[in-house]
Amino acid sequence: FQCSRVITDGVQEVDTGSPTNTKVKKVLVKWDIQPQEMVEDLNDLRGFRRVMTDLGGPMREVVRVNTDQSHLSRVSSRKTTQQNVQQLQDVFGSMILDDDEEELGMRLTEPEEAEDAAGESLLIDIDEAIDIRQGTGVLTKEAYEHEEAVLYFSTSQQCYIPAKVEGPGTFDEDGMLPLYSLLVGVRAQLRERVPMQLLRAPLKEGVRVEAYSESLQKWVPALILREPMRTVSHLSNYHIALDDPALADRERTPLWDMPLSRLRRRFEPGAKVHVYRGRDD
Repeated sequence: FQCSRVITDGVQEVDTGSPTNTKVKKVLVKWDIQPQEMVEDLNDLRGFRRVMTDLGGPMREVVRVNTDQSHLSRVSSRKTTQQNVQQLQDVFGSMILDDDEEELGMRLTEPEEAEDAAGESLLIDIDEAIDIRQGTGVLTKEAYEHEEAVLYFSTSQQCYIPAKVEGPGTFDEDGMLPLYSLLVGVRAQLRERVPMQLLRAPLKEGVRVEAYSESLQKWVPALILREPMRTVSHLSNYHIALDDPALADRERTPLWDMPLSRLRRRFEPGAKVHVYRGRDD
C-alpha cells in the first residue's frame, strides 16, 4: 500500500492566541491499498503460507422472519420436493425409488396430513374441579399450624417444654395422627417427626389448670391469672390463683407463681373439648 498527501485549496484558521489567527492549508492523506498484492506478499513469507482472506465475499444478511412464516416456508419446500419426486416416478417408473426413498416419500406426506389436522377443531371435555386430597389419606386440617406455639413433652426431662411448630404435618405410611417438626426451648433446637400425642396447646390466661403443691404433696385446682411475657423454658413462672376457696383460706397464700413443670391442664366434667380425628381415609 502507498500513502500520499494532497494539499487542498481550503484553509483553516488556527487559534494561536494572537489578535490575528494564522491561516493554514488542509492536508488530505490518501491510502492506496491493493489487497490482492498484500495477500500474495503474505503468502510468500515463511510461516504465513496458510493465510486465507476472503476480501471480496458478500456479507451474509440475517433476516428475521416470523415463526409461522418460517413453518409455511418449510411446508412449501417439502411439497416442492414431493412434487419433484412424483414427476421422476411418473417419467422413469417406480424403479428409481429404493426402500429408503420410499420411506422418504412416506415422510414427505406427513406435513400435509399434519396441516390438514391442524385446521380441524378439537373439542376437549373439561373435568369438574375436585379436591385431590379426598380419599388419599392426606392431611386436610392441621392440628397445629406453622409457627404456632405449643408445649412439647420431653421424654428425657419428663416435662413439657415450650416449642414452635416448623412446617406442615406429615404421616407415616399407616399412621393416623400427624408428625411435626419443632423448634424446642431457648436454643430453638430442631426436633423432627415428633408425634402429635406429645404436643399440647400452650397455657393462656383464664385456663383452668392443676398445680402441684409441695406442702400438700398433691395436685390442686387453680386458674391462670397471668402468663409469662416470654414462654421459652419449662422454668417460666405462671401467676395462678387457687380455684378452691376452702383450700385458699387454709393455705393463706391464694396467689402463687408456678413454673410450667408444676402445671397441667384441667378439664371439668361437662366441659366442651376439641377432638382431632386425624387424616381422612
